[in-house]
Amino acid sequence: MVKLKLVPVGEGEAPARGIRLPERLLRRYGIVDSVAVELAPDGLILRPTRAGKLSWRSTAASMAKRGEKWNGWDNTLSDGLDTL
Repeated sequence: MVKLKLVPVGEGEAPARGIRLPERLLRRYGIVDSVAVELAPDGLILRPTRAGKLSWRSTAASMAKRGEKWNGWDNTLSDGLDTL
């Protein structure tokens, strides 16, 4: 668990309070521009917003950058999903 303190945000007569997320958490969870806040019975859940589906080109570039291989996809050729 990470504990964060509330900090003043903005100026004026009634300044709001908020939290600052450390850069390491933003990178770890892929938070770039915005987050989705889900209201849960026991608290708030922050999730990174995603910009739609990735193209094959951007997926391949991302996998190459991380040194991932495509051979894991070979297992899907015999999974039977094409006959459903």
